[in-house]
Amino acid sequence: MATQVELATWLGVTDRQIRNLESAGNIPGKRGRAGYDIQECVLSYIRYLQGNQKKGTKTIEPGEDYDPTDPGDINGINMGYEEARHSKLRNDKLDLQIGELERKLAAIELIALTLSTASAAAAAILDTIPGNMKRRNPKLTAKDLELAKSEIVKAMNAVARIELPADYYQGVSSSD
Repeated sequence: MATQVELATWLGVTDRQIRNLESAGNIPGKRGRAGYDIQECVLSYIRYLQGNQKKGTKTIEPGEDYDPTDPGDINGINMGYEEARHSKLRNDKLDLQIGELERKLAAIELIALTLSTASAAAAAILDTIPGNMKRRNPKLTAKDLELAKSEIVKAMNAVARIELPADYYQGVSSSD
């Protein structure tokens, strides 16, 4: 909950504009002494701005050129395209967040940690194989044990070389 001045700061408008928005029904009013619900007011204000943009009103920042023949183009930027691109990016981000919540996706750091822990555990088990083989079958020759050790070393080296391909996850794992 916020005061009128705090809400004005959040929205980047004056406190007088907050009163105007409230009286016009564009943002919800105060909730008694608790004040304004910032989340509801911000969402209402966004809807209000989107509604105005759809009606053709356009806010031009100082220094921007406006071509009245093409109202969807400001400084060579197609605003319709940029809004669609922004919407797609926002939806993609939400899809990724939902995937993480549903445990269908995991952060690359978590996958790398799990992989390194699993490979260390596998290496410890593989290291004990030649000794266990000699205990179970004392008739094994040193040549047999060396062959087993060399194959185990090859397997351990192969596991140690495993890397997650950077091009696969580049830009996917972000903490936004």
